Amino acid sequence: MGEPLSTAAIVSLAVGGTAAAAGTAHSVDQSKAARRDSKRAAEAGREARAVSTASQENERQMAIKTQLRQERVRRAQLEVAAESTGVTGASSVTGQASANKAVVGAGQAFATGQSFANTAQSELLQTAADYNFDAQSHLAKGRQAQQIGNLGLQIGTTVAGVS
Repeated sequence: MGEPLSTAAIVSLAVGGTAAAAGTAHSVDQSKAARRDSKRAAEAGREARAVSTASQENERQMAIKTQLRQERVRRAQLEVAAESTGVTGASSVTGQASANKAVVGAGQAFATGQSFANTAQSELLQTAADYNFDAQSHLAKGRQAQQIGNLGLQIGTTVAGVS
């Protein structure tokens, strides 16, 4: 059959095999971590889309409410203008000012809500991007560990003279 392997050759093969096994194990761990981070990124993306959908629905509802408010203000203005007796100028001004304050207050509340929604959506999208980056980093580390393990095995077999 051939000459028995020397102690150095056996040690080289053992070290190379150990390096290959360690590289493979680390690669598997990194793949699991990448898969976990990819799932987290997908979840953060889903949450960001949910915030966006809710924000769009709030916009739609606000547009409807604004239109209704404006219609009420127009009606009130017509009623005040139509009344020729019993209503003084001060009460019509007060009614108009009150209606205007309601419209302004609703607009401010909507803008604040939109700001919160935009911030939440931005943070969720950044979280998703961070998880995607982490997943890619884990995959790269796994490939690197696999390559190191393969190199260790290749060196071990070359030193041992085994092909």
